[in-house]
Amino acid sequence: MLKKLLFIEKEKATFFNFIVSKYINAIKMSSVRELPNIGKELGTRLENVGISTSEQLIECGSQNAIIKISTYYNGDVCIHMLLALEGAIRGIRWHGLDIETKNELRDFYKSVLK
Repeated sequence: MLKKLLFIEKEKATFFNFIVSKYINAIKMSSVRELPNIGKELGTRLENVGISTSEQLIECGSQNAIIKISTYYNGDVCIHMLLALEGAIRGIRWHGLDIETKNELRDFYKSVLK
């Protein structure tokens, strides 16, 4: 009986891991436009600098992505874009970022982009 229960638990865990890995892969390969905070304009800007999937944005990071956009668009960026990118990476609306993260990103923006 114990062997049978252990087998069932192992099967459940294997199935769960399979589903989670499929979900993670789907998120990684999804279009950057499907992420929170990424509208038509920011999606176009990201694609123009070579970031078209959510995985590429995650690997690049919000700070590097905003620098790429700023370079491509001759400085035409704002703090809200940077916050939106960070929120997109975390899968949340940028308004939901904690105050410490917002302050760190504002400091970065002021020191590097303005």
